[in-house]
Amino acid sequence: STGERASSYLYAAFDAEVDVIGTCSTAGTSRAINDSYGRGTVKLTNNSVTGNIPGGGAVVSSPTLTAAKKISVTGNTINVTSTSNTQTPVLQVARNTGSLFGEWAYIANNTITAVVPPAVGTNEALIGIRLTRITNGVDLSGNTTPPIIEGNTVSVTATGATIADTMAVLVESQDSTAVADNAIVRNNVLTCNSGVTRCVSVGNDSTTQNYATSVNIYGNTIAGLYYNGVATPHGVSCGHSTNCRVYRNWFQGHGAAILTSEGTNHEVFGNIVRGAAYACFLAKGNTSATFFGNSCVMDDSILGAHYGPYGCIEVASQSPGPVNNAATTFQNNICRVANGTGWKFVKSDTSQTATFINNDYYSDVALAGTQFTYGASNYAALANWQGAQESTALGLDPAWMGGSSPSLYTGFELGPSSGLIRKGQGLANGYGDYRACRYWSHAPSIGALEACGGAPAAPK
Repeated sequence: STGERASSYLYAAFDAEVDVIGTCSTAGTSRAINDSYGRGTVKLTNNSVTGNIPGGGAVVSSPTLTAAKKISVTGNTINVTSTSNTQTPVLQVARNTGSLFGEWAYIANNTITAVVPPAVGTNEALIGIRLTRITNGVDLSGNTTPPIIEGNTVSVTATGATIADTMAVLVESQDSTAVADNAIVRNNVLTCNSGVTRCVSVGNDSTTQNYATSVNIYGNTIAGLYYNGVATPHGVSCGHSTNCRVYRNWFQGHGAAILTSEGTNHEVFGNIVRGAAYACFLAKGNTSATFFGNSCVMDDSILGAHYGPYGCIEVASQSPGPVNNAATTFQNNICRVANGTGWKFVKSDTSQTATFINNDYYSDVALAGTQFTYGASNYAALANWQGAQESTALGLDPAWMGGSSPSLYTGFELGPSSGLIRKGQGLANGYGDYRACRYWSHAPSIGALEACGGAPAAPK
């Protein structure tokens, strides 16, 4: 039905199924599709939304639940421009605060393109897909399954922003009753172009307690386009939450690719980072986090010249507080400098605790400054670092199949002459690599691609 607040407005107080299929809506001063169904099933399928959107968003489902609900948002095309100087969701699915009723959500195969012009203001920001207070629910087949965001193509641009974060995907809840646990974000193509960015974010910032436990982010292609040599837009941000797992993703560009902040048991493994200009792997104020078997190539020719005091690995406090890292482990990662002399491999700030095991640090060019820092101590070269902090560190050319700076994931395969094949140290859970290949009866290889026969295709 048509309402005053939206082009399509859905409301019901009884269990039913509503299908909105193939409609064409033009957003303006109101939402294009607004779902206020408090129970039952809603399917938004193959719709097209264009035009300007206000601060309230384009396609929004945020009812007060009166019973359990299911929502499926699939195959929609949303191409909009924001006119609001505030953080604006494009597609939002939210459960009401304090809700004891379950809501299952499936958001798949949508194409979202959203832009906010720089002239709108410095507080402008976009959230492509926002999942708020949604956890496991009963799906369309009657099974209890987690909320899933998959197969979407999302591009968000807010180049005038300096305050609020722009995000392609946000999973969050600040409500201990209506939590956002177990969400899956997989196999999406996500592009962010803003100086203030968390392209995929668990929690809407780094420090606020978020009840979003056991979120899995995998198989995504995550690109960051913004570069000005000062701002540090992030690829993935696992904020103040528990058991955030980031694995088998491809990162292109960004200022800082992967951040874990004030987290407990966060895990980052099997990722490939190409061209982050500020830092590849960041740990800030974690209770515990593990970075295992990732590969990063640092190359000034991809996004722009390196800037800032960090490099491949950053360990720092999280403000306000400050909150220091209590236990963060970096193991079996490859840090390679292909282009640019201003990089360093590790910088762990004063008062931080981090453990380094079997990482490989290699540069194709002569680096200009100190390569390693731990607390107040600087280490000019690998031999000094090995003697003081990481006796198992390596400095070998990975011999990637694609050369020093591969442009495809297959190029990060270790060549047959690589000294990193099966030279890592394993962990009890046997983390999988970028292709979901696992080591079992032998030591793991170092980096994001395990050397194993019959490797399955990449999860793209």
